[in-house]
Amino acid sequence: MTSHACTRGLDAFVGDCKQTGLALELNEGKGWSVVFSTGEDVSGNDIASAQLSGFPGGALLDLGALRGQWGLFSIADGVAKEQPFSGRVYVVDETTAYGVSDTHVYKFDGSTWEKFAALPAAVAAVWADGSRVVVAGSDDAIFQSRADRADFSALPNAPPGTHSIVWGFAQKDVWLSSGSQLTHYDGTSWDVMDTADLFSAGALTEAWGAQDVLFVRSQRALARIADGQAQSLIPESATAGGLSLTGLFGRSTQEVFVSLENERDYGAYQCSGDFMLWFDGTAFHRF
Repeated sequence: MTSHACTRGLDAFVGDCKQTGLALELNEGKGWSVVFSTGEDVSGNDIASAQLSGFPGGALLDLGALRGQWGLFSIADGVAKEQPFSGRVYVVDETTAYGVSDTHVYKFDGSTWEKFAALPAAVAAVWADGSRVVVAGSDDAIFQSRADRADFSALPNAPPGTHSIVWGFAQKDVWLSSGSQLTHYDGTSWDVMDTADLFSAGALTEAWGAQDVLFVRSQRALARIADGQAQSLIPESATAGGLSLTGLFGRSTQEVFVSLENERDYGAYQCSGDFMLWFDGTAFHRF
């Protein structure tokens, strides 16, 4: 497991990352240890992260403002190396990943990132497996290609909007999100799922899925999509007291993790106001 935290300093308030810097911590089942630290932020900008990913058994990928400037960094052996583009990534396996930045798709071949394809519209979301790559973005831009070819083609009759999330299970089983709306593509047609009653307080921000089951979250709610039906797991009413969802990831449909932040009772927890929940397919458990 990986996590961001303010570097713990003896003379500075732990919760102030501008004084102590931002640390990237790793837990391999034996406790947390710092694998990279930015040091004091002297840029005057907030230290922030938009995505934390990585290769199994390999380098971590951190998209954010780690050094006072926005970028995608590969972190290994305590060293952060800036990558040739700044955009979201999707890791397929130990040696393969795809990324998007503006109108370009990038591919990682196990050692370096290379431009894989140029597109006629900007894209900001990517999903891939061993055979297919799907990217999505603004102005109804949704493209797909075989994983070994750069000939992306636009999916026909795509729903309008700016799509910030894409997740797939197969070529004929792809989900996209624009605002609080979810759309499913079966390889031929699009089916719009109205989730406004589940996510009335804000747009969807993240998705993760396995075994044809999709989990999606906003800042205020979490839902599960299975067999074409949406089920609320964390309703907006449960976060009305100052809770916000900050992360979503899983290993199976019985092992889904959600990170949350308590904006009001900041000092009520062992480590600031952040904590995690584990969903076992039926109920949530606190770490």
